[in-house]
Amino acid sequence: MPFLFSILVIVLMVGALVDIIKREDSQVRFLPKMAWIVIVILLPLIGGLLWFAIGREYSEAGLRIPRM
Repeated sequence: MPFLFSILVIVLMVGALVDIIKREDSQVRFLPKMAWIVIVILLPLIGGLLWFAIGREYSEAGLRIPRM
């Protein structure tokens, strides 16, 4: 069980880092991108959760799934 939790934390951290790096500066809230990167690296679980909860700018329409 601790192994699964560790994998999930790593996936969350990597996902947050990729999302931060790919976003434009105008889509990042509250802190500069570099500060978010440092937070996510130093505090992977809390930093990743904070990024997706408050640091990221979501569109007005919400998340969209592309149609095929």
